[in-house]
Amino acid sequence: MKPVTLLPYIEHVTDGDILSFLYLTSEGIIEPLVFALERPQSIRSIYYVTRTDDNYVWEGDVYELLYQDGPDGWKSLGTKAATSKHITFNAPKNALLWLRDKTKGREEQVFIYKHNRQWFNSDFK
Repeated sequence: MKPVTLLPYIEHVTDGDILSFLYLTSEGIIEPLVFALERPQSIRSIYYVTRTDDNYVWEGDVYELLYQDGPDGWKSLGTKAATSKHITFNAPKNALLWLRDKTKGREEQVFIYKHNRQWFNSDFK
């Protein structure tokens, strides 16, 4: 699949790197993204990833989960290598948690786990 639309960094759309991106600034003009297929084929799905800092759980990465213990500070609940896109730790209820990607993480946020999901500060309005 080759891009037909001539835009700077158009190759980022299909490079497989979720950290690269195509940034368009159009003054009211919307450019379509057009690609030429090498031969006729069916497209079953298109996978769209919004711009990200790659804060996902990746198979093979090593993670440490910490919880805030008040005056005693952050305490580790252990370190594990992820075997899929999910990782499970046992944590105290109602704890403020911090999951660190020891392999490559930089962008991290604290969160709480309630009602079977992670809640970040941006989730509270």
